[in-house]
Amino acid sequence: WALLRHVHRICVEDGGFCSRHVHVGKANAFFVEKGRLQIEVWEEQRGYQTTTLGPGDSITIPAGVEHRFSADMDVVAYEVYWVCLDPADIKRYSESGVQGQENKNGVTVP
Repeated sequence: WALLRHVHRICVEDGGFCSRHVHVGKANAFFVEKGRLQIEVWEEQRGYQTTTLGPGDSITIPAGVEHRFSADMDVVAYEVYWVCLDPADIKRYSESGVQGQENKNGVTVP
């Protein structure tokens, strides 16, 4: 589930970088127009990975994954963000159903 996309054109100078960070509720992707952009990713399952993107290349970083980018030459790229909604984002405090009847969990609703 995704919505609310933002697109940013980023220009990174030779030697430039961003902080190591994580977006808890949004994913992002990088699309390189000019130059080379290194993307470092720290994932729980696969550990540390680095990918070098050139013109026409892209990568998607899922929500909740630590990452940062850096440039070893001037870069023009696009960073796209979108909000990731969790379909399991609900915390129930009572059962649902029809009063006096069993619900799908076999519980009689008071």
